[in-house]
Amino acid sequence: MEFTDISTSLDKNRGTKLFVDRMIFLIGFTINITQIFLGINISVSDVFMIFLIIFLFFTNSIYLTKKTTMYFILLLILRFFSTMQISSWLNISISFMPIFITLQKFLISLLYFILFISVLTINPKIKDIFYKGLKYGTLILGTVSVLIYFIGPAILRSVVLFGGIRMRGFMNDPNYFAYMQICGFCVWYLKVFKRKITNLLAIVIYPTTILLSASKTGLIVFIIMLSILSIEKIFKKRLSPAKLATLFLLISGSLALFYIFYDRILTSLLTFTQTVPQLERIHIVFENFSGAITEGGSGRIDAWDTAYKLIRDTHFMGIGFMDYPIVARVVSGSPTIAHNTYLQLAVEWGIPFLIIGFIFFTKNFFAKLLHKQYMEVSLSIVTVLFSFGVSLQNSRILWIVLAILFYKFDKKVSNNYDIL
Repeated sequence: MEFTDISTSLDKNRGTKLFVDRMIFLIGFTINITQIFLGINISVSDVFMIFLIIFLFFTNSIYLTKKTTMYFILLLILRFFSTMQISSWLNISISFMPIFITLQKFLISLLYFILFISVLTINPKIKDIFYKGLKYGTLILGTVSVLIYFIGPAILRSVVLFGGIRMRGFMNDPNYFAYMQICGFCVWYLKVFKRKITNLLAIVIYPTTILLSASKTGLIVFIIMLSILSIEKIFKKRLSPAKLATLFLLISGSLALFYIFYDRILTSLLTFTQTVPQLERIHIVFENFSGAITEGGSGRIDAWDTAYKLIRDTHFMGIGFMDYPIVARVVSGSPTIAHNTYLQLAVEWGIPFLIIGFIFFTKNFFAKLLHKQYMEVSLSIVTVLFSFGVSLQNSRILWIVLAILFYKFDKKVSNNYDIL
């Protein structure tokens, strides 16, 4: 179908626009509340997402690019084909319920992608409303989690803690919680609150929640993003030569002192981390960086080896909509997932679609970087880095970031969009 003018009734109707804006804000806020129910990963934001998708459908405001539509149609066909062929590749029987759950996860993710492509087509500035909701959600729910951790009753502590130790907030997993908090931190760092007291709270809450999550991947990504954003902010200020020289001397002096007193600093740091259960888990990051990925209970080497076997045994076409843990048990005897988004996608989607998708991602990432859209760039970097240590393929915010990254507001290319 041909593309119609973006200035639709949705954009003209102030009341409707306000409704859509509030729904997007609520999605950004409640995406931080996710739990497992009957084996299905459910988020409070799903309610607002589905409601808004239905609303856009009945107002003829669902948009997708032709290339994106074709990509996902072909991906669905391939995954269904791989699902039907899996019995001939591996000694495993097909069961309806695991396939249904896997398909549900993928469709929910795809709906988030379609929703944000559509609302961005109607109003490109709506992404700022989502960022605002994400920023408030991560800070407020992070603050509540910290308060419960220190002064809350045991019944509430069991909600925000995983295994009685690691903070997971209102998410179902500490690593996902750390991922969300780092995303919120990036949004806040690039666009701080107006009130100083709120910014002071953010300075305390974001590092605290990330540390208490005891996520080794989270700590590494947080340090990297803090460094990148700090460097970006320094260059953005366009300091005078004198101030740049002073800054250079301060950094050089700090690095020199760190090198001289490295052993003493490391000993003190390790002693401190071992006094707190959550920090004791991540002290390996400081003591043995490479071991932080493969040791300390992660077991990632075995999980990655299983993923390689599945990729090979399915002839690089993936397992389709079969349940990953069930298939992994057949190959390795352990229902361990890849703990790596790229390997997980290679196993589930197949190598060809992973490569094509990554090419599209890289192209759009550098386009945003050249246009200095640092919010999208920062969230993309967080996702790319986190994906090496955590499986994020069904993470809702990942698909929202992809939608924002892939969307291009340019009247010259508006005919690339179709109304569904």
